[in-house]
Amino acid sequence: MYCRAISLKNFAFQKYTWIKKSDNAIVDSIYQETYKAYLDGKYQQVIKNTEYVSKQYPDAELMPKFLFVKALSTARSVPRDEFKAELKNIIEQYPTSDVVSLSKNMVALMEQGMNPEEVANKIIAALEQDI
Repeated sequence: MYCRAISLKNFAFQKYTWIKKSDNAIVDSIYQETYKAYLDGKYQQVIKNTEYVSKQYPDAELMPKFLFVKALSTARSVPRDEFKAELKNIIEQYPTSDVVSLSKNMVALMEQGMNPEEVANKIIAALEQDI
């Protein structure tokens, strides 16, 4: 009986691991699609994809990147304070994410008087130079 219990526990863990890997693959695929939509100027699609992932996979490792690309997409259409709040949300909720330093730089640029669209364009230009 003890062996059976261990066996069932291992099976449950393996199934959970498989589902988690499957979810990561799905989220990664959606992120690639979302980033391409951003590059193509399809900002509404970026917002829809981000909202979908935040509801279906709220703990996804790529969530901060989704939120960052969404923030960049809304930079042209939302008030300064809302854009800044989106960036601060990323900084606070995901302090170890690789998009935090970019988010902090963007907030700092806005505090120096740049508007959200200028900030987004400046950051994108800097990122393109690094590629």
